[in-house]
Amino acid sequence: MGGLPRLAQVYIGTLASLALIASVLSIPYLPRSLDSILALALLTIAAAVAHLFTVTLPRVRTAHFTIDTAIIISVAVVFGPAAVVWSSLVSTALAKTVLRAPWVKVVFNASQFSLTYGAAAAVYYALWNGPPLANFWPAIPAAIALGGLYFLLNTGLVFLIVSLAERTPFLRLWQLNARHVVVHDGIMVAVGLVFSILWTYNRWTIPLVLPLVLVLYQSMSAVGKMARETKEALLTLAGVIDRRDCQTFIHSERVAEYAAWICGQLGLPGDETEVIVYAARLHDLGKVGVPDGLLLKPGKLTPEEQAQFRRHPDIGAEIIAQFPIFREGTEIVRCEHEWYNGQGYPQGLRGDAIPLGSRIIAVADAYEAMTTDRPYRKALPEEVAVAQLLQGRGTQFDPLAVQAFLAALQQRRQMPVAATSAAAMSHLEPADGTPPSGFAPAAAEAVDIGAGPQIDVGPQAWHA
Repeated sequence: MGGLPRLAQVYIGTLASLALIASVLSIPYLPRSLDSILALALLTIAAAVAHLFTVTLPRVRTAHFTIDTAIIISVAVVFGPAAVVWSSLVSTALAKTVLRAPWVKVVFNASQFSLTYGAAAAVYYALWNGPPLANFWPAIPAAIALGGLYFLLNTGLVFLIVSLAERTPFLRLWQLNARHVVVHDGIMVAVGLVFSILWTYNRWTIPLVLPLVLVLYQSMSAVGKMARETKEALLTLAGVIDRRDCQTFIHSERVAEYAAWICGQLGLPGDETEVIVYAARLHDLGKVGVPDGLLLKPGKLTPEEQAQFRRHPDIGAEIIAQFPIFREGTEIVRCEHEWYNGQGYPQGLRGDAIPLGSRIIAVADAYEAMTTDRPYRKALPEEVAVAQLLQGRGTQFDPLAVQAFLAALQQRRQMPVAATSAAAMSHLEPADGTPPSGFAPAAAEAVDIGAGPQIDVGPQAWHA
């Protein structure tokens, strides 16, 4: 646990201690009959095997999911809290060991599952003693309580360790991810209740439900695969757009890299950074609607051409909005050409009304555009580009984003920012809101997405 923050280590140690206490206290209440012991062992082994087959759901970057939930829920309902504490503990530990997960994740997952299922089962038995079909309708509130508590504890405990490990606000992390988990958990709890009913009446009927479980697993896997393929397709499309101009090849990859630098300097949480980085890689997607003659024009654009060109942020946003996996970045892409003083496009937003991601990408995009060759000019030296960013603070650019980028640039390039342009420091904010002299702001950059290595700013999954 040496790589984790101290508070995260204490949290995992606390969960492990509580799980150990719960497992010891539950021993007197475990099933005694040989038939029950064998049945419990069989279900535990089945859960361990099911745990090996993980599914990554779209838009939930902090967790993986498995189909063993249904089996363990049936253990909770049929055998009670004591049995499920041990069954979930053993099955998770076995599966994680087989998967060669780091020992800290074995301890965390086994402990949190043991406590989560144990608490959910305890609530169920406090409201209804026995399988649901002993008397179906009175058991429904108990089943709802079991599912609700399982969802709250499972997501809460998992997102809390991610929050502590990443130093990300817990409530924000939970709000962004939990809503995408609730459907999966609801389905698994429902299937687990069906398992418990069948087990109560005739356990040999359970194999009849196995095809349903396999279909659910295949469906979730297909959804995850489709989401990944959609992401790759959009990134590849943006890369194709970038290749329309050989001078701007891998432009968006560099913009995304610079945006990640700024996010790091600003201390943004990992989930927000991920959205901004992907938006940076897609920020010029709308140029698919810009003709080559206009995009690659070496001279000044006419007013009509400029109006046509300025449609590309809206086009890009409209494309991205069609794909839920990228939808959070829609407004970031739409507003990337807004100016901090309100004189940008397409909406003329000002200051904090511009999404933070857009303000970050604007700085990254401008610096990348200035330091590479363009059809209308040669690349500017780094010190000149830095001076232009400083001169544009408060007019075109968010001052905090500029400051964060220059700090990151200094760290990575060991470039003495203070000495780059003493003259630029004397006129940081032109009063008329016009761009600095000689600066061509993002008039004809393009994008690259998918041509190089994928950016991955997400953490490793804590819950499988």
